[in-house]
Amino acid sequence: MNGATPAKHSLGIFELDRGRVALPIELLCEVIHRPPKLTAPPRAAPFVLGMLSLRGQLLPVVDLAGLLDIASKEASGTDILAIVEWREQRFALRMSAVGDIVEPALQSLNAGNALTPAAFSDPQSGEPVYLLDFDALMALEGMQAVQTQAGCGHVPSSSSTGRLSARALIVRCGDLQLALPSAMVDEIQPLAEIAPPVVNARGLVGTVTLRGRQLALFSPRPLLCQKPPRQDDNIMMVVVTIDRQPLAMAVESVVRMVDYDTGAVLALPDRQESCTSIIAGLLPHAELGESLLLDAQQLAEEQDLLSLAALYARAYQERQQESSQWRRFAFVHFEAEGQFVTPLEQFNEVMAMPSHYTPVTHSDPAWRGVVSHRERLLTLIDLRQLLGHPGGRPAQEVLVVESGSTLIGFMVEQTRRIEYIHAPADSLIIRWRGDQEPDALPVEQCKRLVILGHGSRKRVLSVLCLESLAALLTHDAEAVNCRLIDGQARSAAAMTDTNRE
Repeated sequence: MNGATPAKHSLGIFELDRGRVALPIELLCEVIHRPPKLTAPPRAAPFVLGMLSLRGQLLPVVDLAGLLDIASKEASGTDILAIVEWREQRFALRMSAVGDIVEPALQSLNAGNALTPAAFSDPQSGEPVYLLDFDALMALEGMQAVQTQAGCGHVPSSSSTGRLSARALIVRCGDLQLALPSAMVDEIQPLAEIAPPVVNARGLVGTVTLRGRQLALFSPRPLLCQKPPRQDDNIMMVVVTIDRQPLAMAVESVVRMVDYDTGAVLALPDRQESCTSIIAGLLPHAELGESLLLDAQQLAEEQDLLSLAALYARAYQERQQESSQWRRFAFVHFEAEGQFVTPLEQFNEVMAMPSHYTPVTHSDPAWRGVVSHRERLLTLIDLRQLLGHPGGRPAQEVLVVESGSTLIGFMVEQTRRIEYIHAPADSLIIRWRGDQEPDALPVEQCKRLVILGHGSRKRVLSVLCLESLAALLTHDAEAVNCRLIDGQARSAAAMTDTNRE
């Protein structure tokens, strides 16, 4: 609309806070209600309010009232969004209300705003209505739009053909919600004491020690051109591997692991090299909203961080080769409507399921009864019922666990074998722990996914901590401490320090 403007044109009038604007009707795709929350893109221009996911398409939302300096001081809760398309560029404009469609005679405004070169009088109210110049709008520095060739009537296909299933860990860093591809996640731990950074690198927070191993700790916020977090804001760290180098990422909280289709990831409309290069796209989720999906390959371009990580890794390997204590870990494999593993040291004995016992009345149906065992009272609990899988087959064996002065017998279908694993004592890594999940049931809190050993001897085990479960069920403990799992992981750092001395 630069240059001469036709005398007659079909225009749609929109109310915009303290003024009115008009748009050519042929540019208007649709009008929708503004969602309660928009995703803030990194390093966006002040007039870009955020990103909107509309039927699988990511659209920037532009604050037109702010650009025209007619914004109301009082926020409106009834905003609408006008979805427009200009020369195969699609975006959303925040409006207050929809008006009439008119064909007015336009008057040029020689001294007006470049964004509104012409105006006319509203036929109903007589108030001025300003015509928006889309060429001038698109020429603004920082203006964002989505390239499209399908026209306003096009609805992106929701077919999942050709999509691949993937997993991501959702974390929060202040006001940012990030998705970390599960392939790069090694483990989650409480944030350890932070030593000052040894070099000046973008995003580097400092150094932490995990089981005797020094790790470079970084925050993703500076890599996204956001203000660094306060040290008190971060209480967790996610250990990740980037380009075969271990790093620790400081986060405020860990939400959960989610499954997603790779085809559902929405590309950012304007990927600035300095601020959004490490973002693969926007990952929508029905419950958690939208997350910025990190790109592991682009993170590998952060050479300062990776060089420091490699330096720490070499030092750790050298110390490990010099002195590494080995021990024999013993695990019992058993069946309880599924395959489970528990450390051998966590229960007293395995006994046959008694043919007779005294039933008890309990709010939890898993509590079956009591029986006399070695002159003590043994409480029988059906482990399958606790796991949410009532036994289809009768329990044949009982795993006896002592919790304070109480004996608990967990009813299982059968024990299968005892497995002995000879591995470095400090090689045990907790990859996932159930007590990180909010409001988890006691049996879920006692689950651990652990890695044991190195190289070709590395084993991955899904552990159920029966000793901890018994303590929680009998109220002998309020928090879970999985003996020989949590304790081994925590004591590894102290053991390594002793070796060094």
